[in-house]
Amino acid sequence: MGEGASLLPDEHRALADAARWYAVLSSGAATPRDRSGWQAWLEDSAAHRQAWQRVEAVNAHFDEALPDPAARQLGAASLEAAAQGRRSRRNMLKLAVVGGSASLLGLGVWQSPPARRWLAAWRADHVTPVGGMTQQVLADGTTLWLNTDTAVRVDYGPALRRLVLLRGEIAIVTASDASRPFVVETDEGRLQALGTRFNVHSADRVTTLAVFEGAVQAHFKGGAPEGYRVDAGMQMRGGPAIVPAAPAPLQPGAGAWTRGILQVEEARLAEVLAELGRYRPGRLDWADAVADIRVSGTFPLRDTDRALSLLAQTLPLQVSQPLPWWTRVGAR
Repeated sequence: MGEGASLLPDEHRALADAARWYAVLSSGAATPRDRSGWQAWLEDSAAHRQAWQRVEAVNAHFDEALPDPAARQLGAASLEAAAQGRRSRRNMLKLAVVGGSASLLGLGVWQSPPARRWLAAWRADHVTPVGGMTQQVLADGTTLWLNTDTAVRVDYGPALRRLVLLRGEIAIVTASDASRPFVVETDEGRLQALGTRFNVHSADRVTTLAVFEGAVQAHFKGGAPEGYRVDAGMQMRGGPAIVPAAPAPLQPGAGAWTRGILQVEEARLAEVLAELGRYRPGRLDWADAVADIRVSGTFPLRDTDRALSLLAQTLPLQVSQPLPWWTRVGAR
């Protein structure tokens, strides 16, 4: 079934049920009764098992399945609505799954990996779509920036201030509160701020920490039990996918995304294009022949078409668009 194909009523119902079960089981609050109910539903029919497999398969960018601008706007709005409604799961499931998913399922979204972003947003308090950036001031005065394609849950209690980075990248300037430590958790580890300004990016089972002021005590899964102190001007990567190395000096332009720019010095073109690709829906790739060209400069992240045009004007590159959702960079 391709994009734009309609779903039969039974297929629609099975996918909506699968999405609902996925949200419940991924919420972190699923009970044994929830898991038993899901197992009974799963074993009830082959259609349920097929729907569950399709929902599980979604693991890439939501917008890639939505070539139409209006549909992309609907997807972004659904992400934001899902995040805002997380605290009322019953209403959220009723509105976002039963109501909102009808249009999205009709577009064939559930066959495509991008829907995982929409599902993950149900667990978040703040979320951005691909290409989106936002700034928030939290209840304690901490300033939080969210980069493109990011979802964050805020969990403030009487003894601890905790952010859970579900996906993407954030920058933080922590407010002072001696009685409540401030931590950021990712799938790859736990980072405790020691009065600081820092950046956290979680992707591909790796968390990258960059510290601009103060220090952060980093504990990575698979790393040293005592953790690592990362001071201002240093960065570090860790997680189960890699062996943590000692902190290293910050890369040029680290954190510049909070100003809406990508700043690089003698970077490989492949790295620059991979970074720009995070900010645009669809596919951005490049020919091997141009991957190692060195690039220095400042490029706008809120207008990646302009950034690609600037690269083509200053380097021997040609930018083409074989399909509406596919952009390719090659040699000129």
